[in-house]
This record gives sequence, C-alpha cells and structure tokens, in this order.
Amino acid sequence: MKKKLLWLLLVLQVIFFLPWGLGQAAGIPPKPARDIYVVDEAGVLSSRTKQIILAYSSALAKRTKTQVVVLTVPTLDGESIEDYGLSVLREWGIGDKKENNGVLLLVATKDRKSRIEVGYGCLLYTSPSPRDRQKS
Repeated sequence: MKKKLLWLLLVLQVIFFLPWGLGQAAGIPPKPARDIYVVDEAGVLSSRTKQIILAYSSALAKRTKTQVVVLTVPTLDGESIEDYGLSVLREWGIGDKKENNGVLLLVATKDRKSRIEVGYGCLLYTSPSPRDRQKS
C-alpha cells in the first residue's frame, strides 16, 4: 500500500511540477521563423526602429556570429524577469550554440521591467576587467 501511494505521489509531482521546474515560462512567444532579431509583442516599436535593430543585429551576426535580439512583451504574467529572459534565451537558441554568445534585450512594458540577458560567450565584452573592478 505504501509503495502504491509513493508511486502515485511521484506521478502527481511529475505531472504538476516538472514543467515549471524546467524553467518553461508560460507566456514565452514562439521563436519567430524569420527576423528573430526584433520581436515586438507589446507593440511599442515603430517600423523604422524595427528596421534599424534588424539591420544592426543582422550585420553583427554575419561578422561575429553573436546574435542580439530585442523582445518586448506586455507582461511577464507574474514570472521573474530573470527566469523569463533565460527561458527565452535557451528556448529560442539565441547565439551560436558552441560559443554561447547570444544577447537578449527584454522589455516588459506593463510590468515596467527590463533586462539584458547575456550568454557566457559575450561576458568578455560586457564585464569590466578585473583591473577596472578594483578601481571602483
């Protein structure tokens, strides 16, 4: 009897808690088939701004394999911006998989939050050098 109860609890845990434990954000938009560099789900970017982001990001990706993606969403639906951003970075496969050099600029307009999520391959370009950190 105890064994059956343990199995039942295990099955229920897997069904109800595993999807959230894997970092799957509920409201993540599907990865775009094209023009991945700018996704304006919140509808706040002008078409000219989208064109500029697309042009700069495309040129950067061609030269360095680094992908910089801008994503605007209306809300995070109660999820932390850190978890949401990391989920998008991983699910969309932003950046070169081997070099882990993707950058996500995330803006949640109604939540009034923003975050820049950076793959480890880009930390060299975004983090101050140890010498600079000692000065502050």
